[in-house]
Amino acid sequence: MKRQSRLVGVVVLAVIGVSILVATSEHKGSGARGPAVGSSMPVFAAPLALSTLVGDVNISDSACGVKLKGAFTSCSALKAGPMIIGFVTVSDKDCAGLADSFRHLEYSGATPVLVGLQGSRSQLRKFALRAPGVTVVQDRDGALSTRYGIAVCPTVVVASRGGEVRGTLIGSDTTNPAWLANKVSELLQ
Repeated sequence: MKRQSRLVGVVVLAVIGVSILVATSEHKGSGARGPAVGSSMPVFAAPLALSTLVGDVNISDSACGVKLKGAFTSCSALKAGPMIIGFVTVSDKDCAGLADSFRHLEYSGATPVLVGLQGSRSQLRKFALRAPGVTVVQDRDGALSTRYGIAVCPTVVVASRGGEVRGTLIGSDTTNPAWLANKVSELLQ
């Protein structure tokens, strides 16, 4: 019985050790940290927050062919220049502060896009009014956030012209306009 107890103890310690190693190791894939640096940003089409269009997010090569009034497609934006996408839960006060950072974000030629997660359509519309000049779309069913590997709010994905992912910024620092502008500038140089 003593031998079994020691064996169980050793196994538990081994599992804890491996868990700590995995949790603290450098993350090189996508997963919950957004798309991998250097990868191509997934293209998408989504309903604009201030439109009457209601529908699912379209994440595929055919998303570039979506030509509906009231829909945004990432394809033309990525051809024109850099794109900065913020994923935000509109019903979370702290996370929704990303709207203020995006409103003040000025990077020549970049398209800023906020993707509203969860919440009602009316909440999303109110949120969109907080960020005039910023494209705000709805990820009604979570398909876009899943495809991008987003698990933390707020998360900002920065891509260069053409769609190469330059970096992902995660957490409350992104709601600081000066901090976000500095990081975006560093990533797009």
